Amino acid sequence: MKFTASTSYRVGKRRAKEPPLMPGQAAFINQLEKQKADYLKANQQEKLPVTSLKSDLKWKNQEKQDSLGDDIVQVVREILDNMYEEIPIGKAYTAPTYEARQNVPPLVKMTHVHAYSLREPTLVLRRVNDAVEAGLLRKVAVNNVDEGVLLMEADKFYKLLDQSIQECKVANQKKALEEFKILLLSHPSRVEFGFDELPNASTLVKSGFLTMNPQEAQMYNVCVPNVGVFLKLGASARTWFINMLKKQSYQEMLEEQMEKKWSANSNRWKGFKGVSFEWILKDLYGGYHCECFSTPVGRGWKLTGK
Repeated sequence: MKFTASTSYRVGKRRAKEPPLMPGQAAFINQLEKQKADYLKANQQEKLPVTSLKSDLKWKNQEKQDSLGDDIVQVVREILDNMYEEIPIGKAYTAPTYEARQNVPPLVKMTHVHAYSLREPTLVLRRVNDAVEAGLLRKVAVNNVDEGVLLMEADKFYKLLDQSIQECKVANQKKALEEFKILLLSHPSRVEFGFDELPNASTLVKSGFLTMNPQEAQMYNVCVPNVGVFLKLGASARTWFINMLKKQSYQEMLEEQMEKKWSANSNRWKGFKGVSFEWILKDLYGGYHCECFSTPVGRGWKLTGK
C-alpha cells in the first residue's frame, strides 16, 4: 500500500480518536448536563417590566415624595434616627454591636441628604449652606467621599470638642483645643485652615479634630474623631449592594428581593453594625449609583453605571 500525505493524516486521525464512553460514564455526563441546564433555568433572570420611571419614592417620616422640606436640620436628624435597625436582645452580637455603634460619630453624608430631593441638588446645597452659616450644622472635610464633606449637627460637634477639652490634662494642649473652638465658632462655614491660623496644629491633629490636607501643603481640614469608622461602614455597605446588583443579568432587582438578601446577610450585625436597609438605599440613590422605577410587582432598583 502506498502512503500519501493525506493517507498518513487519515491514519493519524483514526489513532487520535477517543474510545467510546462506558454506559456509566455517559449517564454521569448526561446527569451533569441536566443539572447545569436546571441551574441556568432556575437562575435565569428576566428583565423587569417597567411601568414608570417616576417611582413613588418616599422615605420614612417624609411628608411627601421627593421633598426636602423647610428644615434641613430635621432631615439630618431623620437620617441619623433611621441609620440603624433595633438590636435584638439576647443575641451573641447584641453587646458587641451596641459598643461598636458608640464609636461611630453622628455624621451624615451629602448623598443621604440629596436622596430627599434628588431633582433639586442646588436647593439642597443652599439649605445646607444656610444651616451651616447659621451655626446649626457643621461641615467636616473628607477628601474621599462624595462632595468632599460630611455633616454633623453643630451642637453634637461642639459637645465632642468640649469633652476632649475637659479630658485633656496637659495645659498647653487644652489651651490649643479651647482656642480652636473659638476659631471654629468665628468661622462656622470654613472647613480648611492654614498652619499659621491654628494655635497648635500637631495637638489638634492628635485630638482627631484636624487632618492634614493631602492636596495642599500647610493646609488642614476640620475633622472629627473616629471619622474613619463611619467612612468604612458606609463604603462597605454601598459596595456590598453594588456587587450584589452587578451579579444580576440586567444589574437590577426588586426592592423586596434586595431587602431579603440584606436580611439574610450573615455579616449584617457584626460587620455592618446593623445599619438599616433604607440608610443604604439613600446613599445609593442620593449618590446616583442606583435609580428606582415602578413595576407591576413592586419597586425596582437598577445600577446607573456610575
